Amino acid sequence: MAKDPTPSQVATNALQGIPFGSIIGSPLKACTEAQAEQADTTAEFMKEAGLDLDKDAKEKE
Repeated sequence: MAKDPTPSQVATNALQGIPFGSIIGSPLKACTEAQAEQADTTAEFMKEAGLDLDKDAKEKE
């Protein structure tokens, strides 16, 4: 099968070789993992600081 030399086909062929899953997916995965770790750290701090979320919720009712 002969390659189509039109500019749009050349661009399409060039883009197909780029690993977008790695380029976009890896940083996005790292961000979500960092956010989860930050949430765990925040929850742990709240427990250590003596904040009782259940008590606070009952007082608002």
